[in-house]
Order: sequence, then structure tokens, then C-alpha cells
Amino acid sequence: MAVLIDRGALSLGNNLSVRSAERVLREWGTIGEAGPIVLDLSELSFVEIGAGWRLGNAISAWSRHADVTVKVPSPGNFGGLWYRTFTRSGLGLSLASHTLKLESDSQDVTHEVRQYYEGLGQVAASSTNVVVPGLERRVELRDPDLFATEFSRWAPSVGLEWVNSATKAKRISFLSMIREAIANVFDHAYRSPCERLDSKLSYLSLRRYESLTTAPGAGSMERYLSSIQDDQESEQVGWIEIVVVDDGVGIAARQSQNPNVCNEDLSLEDETLGSALRSGHSVKRTTCDAPSQGDPGYGFTYMADGLWRFHAYAELRTGRRLLTLDASGPECDGFVIREQELGWMAGTALHVVFPLYSTQLRIRFQ
Repeated sequence: MAVLIDRGALSLGNNLSVRSAERVLREWGTIGEAGPIVLDLSELSFVEIGAGWRLGNAISAWSRHADVTVKVPSPGNFGGLWYRTFTRSGLGLSLASHTLKLESDSQDVTHEVRQYYEGLGQVAASSTNVVVPGLERRVELRDPDLFATEFSRWAPSVGLEWVNSATKAKRISFLSMIREAIANVFDHAYRSPCERLDSKLSYLSLRRYESLTTAPGAGSMERYLSSIQDDQESEQVGWIEIVVVDDGVGIAARQSQNPNVCNEDLSLEDETLGSALRSGHSVKRTTCDAPSQGDPGYGFTYMADGLWRFHAYAELRTGRRLLTLDASGPECDGFVIREQELGWMAGTALHVVFPLYSTQLRIRFQ
């Protein structure tokens, strides 16, 4: 359904798609000092994969400069519709993490929602979903051994038991892919030149799906899903989704140390993004404001290697850019900057999907 925008009021109807979330970011991404904003999600019943964290990061940016009210369905016991629409998509955690007002049928439910998500603790797990919030505070997750121990506890919740019994090389490649994304949040998201923030939103989400679909015209992800589903070598039993999100300074601003880089010529942002993704070019070498392990500057290289091994598809959304990586074929050229200029989004999101198979190792490895 189309996004309706009228004098500080947004109504998203019953369906939040990636396209509508991107339209919100394009038209409302940079608002500066603004008057009150009312976001109507009261009829929302479906959130397309990839749309929840986009809208969540938009809400993060609004809450820093405006009075925001969000109308939501009744949380009830936080199961059913609320779980499927808000918790699994990441929207619920976003709403609970910032200074804004939540209304349901004209009743203030802000405290109720915040209390629920705070009560989930450091790790929220269900039969198909694991969420780990506050990555900028989780220093232990940067350590390979400690992260492996933590992940072994989460894996059964989303059908990733094979990670614990895979060969050492395969296990290290998989865990490094996720750990490096978390390390990037800890090392970069809220450091110079990030402004002082009263609230922060960062999390790791692991989800298992029986099937995945995208809206027609979804581009790279649509082509990837079609390619994987046409491959009949092994029986596919589902999909795994990994999301690592923060609402911090963004890759280009961090790498350039210029907080206004996303307000300048797009070519400068692209140049800075390219530098950040090249091996050995970590800004930590010059800022010296984050702890280092090993040889810094190879995080994206390790992530790309892991994604290639698992025939994964990844989106990296930051600033005004979307970068994609499609490893469904025999070759993978790493992250590619898409041509379309998008609306500005606070922070960075890494979004990964890959197929789960019924073979002995449950997944194909190179």
C-alpha cells in the first residue's frame, strides 16, 4: 500500500514493503529540527523482509529531532499479530528503544511496550528467532572463542545446529562472518564523528523461515531467490536470515571522519565507501579510538568470504547507498554499489539470507 504523508502524519496501511520504507526514507530521511510527527501503524499486519529495519532506523533519526507519536495495534500479550509484525521484523525493539510515545486505541502503551522488550533481557529467543540487542556494549562478542560459545547456545533456536559439528574451517568461516559484523558495530557505529546520542539501537537477529518471497520488482534479492529455488541439487528445507543493525554514524561518515559527507556530492560518499570496504583500510588505524584485534581492516573481506561459501545474498544499507552481494553462482565480486541514489538512513544494516538444505551438513559449502 502506498505511503500517505500529510503535514507531519504518515499512514502505512496494512502492508510495509521495502519500497514503501525506502520512500519514507527518501521523503523523510533528513528532517532536521521538525515539528511533531505521527506515524500510524495501527493497521499494520505484514512487514516484508528487509522493511522493518529500514523503518526502524528512520524512526531512530526522527526521535532525535522531533516529538514522535506512533499508533500501533493493541500489544495484547505480545504474541500473535504483534510478534509476527513487530517483534520478528525488528520494529518492536526499535519502538521500545527511543524517546517517543506509543498509542493503541488512544491509550498510552509506551511503558507497557518498553517494559516487555526490556524484560526479554540480553538475548530473546523463540522457536524461529533469536535477537541480541545492545551490540555496542557486547565486548565479549568480539572474542572468537567467547562468540563461538555464545552462538552454540543460540544455534538450535533457528536450525543451525550443524555449525557446532561442522569442520573447523567451515565453522570458523561462518562464525567470522557474523562476528565481524558485530565487531563493526562495537568499533565504529557510535564513535567519532558520531554525535552524542541519548538512545541507541543495535541488534543481531537470526531467523529461520520455511519460505521467502519478495514483492515483484524487488531487484537483486528477487533474482537471487529465483536462482536458488531453481537449483534442484539438494532438498531445500528453509531459509536463514541474519540481520546486524545499528543507528549510528554510518560507514561513509566514520571512514571520512566527516559527519556531513552524506549531504555532499554522492561521488564522495561512494569513494569513501569503497575505501572502507578495501582490505587494510580501517579508519581505526588513524582514529585510534577503538580496540584492535589482530590486523584491523579486513572485516569486510572476511564477511565476503563467508557469504560466498554459503551461496548467500547480502545487502549493506548505509547513508544514501545500497550495496549488494550475490553469491548464488560460482563467482562473487564482493559488495557492489547499486546505481540508484536512495534517501539517507541513519546507521548501517547488514542483511543476509541463505538457503538451508536437508543434506548431512544442512547447507552446501564450497
